[in-house]
Amino acid sequence: MNIDAKVQPIGEQLWDIAEAVEQRSDFDLQTILRHVLDICIAAHRPPIFDLSAHDQVNRLIAAGADESAMLKLIPESVMLTGGLFSGRGKFVAQAIVDGGWGAHSLKARSLAAGWMAAYLRAVATKLGYNPIKL
Repeated sequence: MNIDAKVQPIGEQLWDIAEAVEQRSDFDLQTILRHVLDICIAAHRPPIFDLSAHDQVNRLIAAGADESAMLKLIPESVMLTGGLFSGRGKFVAQAIVDGGWGAHSLKARSLAAGWMAAYLRAVATKLGYNPIKL
């Protein structure tokens, strides 16, 4: 993925990643995390994830415990909810960041992917980007 913060604002990039996370059948947390961190660096913004438990997060990802890794990565101040739709094929998730900026994921194929998509959308919305017009 080519990253150029001058071409596409960070909020729009985060929203696009959230869309991609929901559409993919696999959830490669390590790759997505690296991509989001690269975007933050390119945009001269601090990381949006809590990286204080980096080694533990890597062990959780290696063990396939993506939901636990997400709970370590997403700051504790963020409110998260999630669950399964009937049929158990899709997950619903919500993230609310400081100041009440919230977003949902309604099509993810895992709870970890749902939390990632919802969190990225909530951050994008807080940064002023939201393509959904009500």
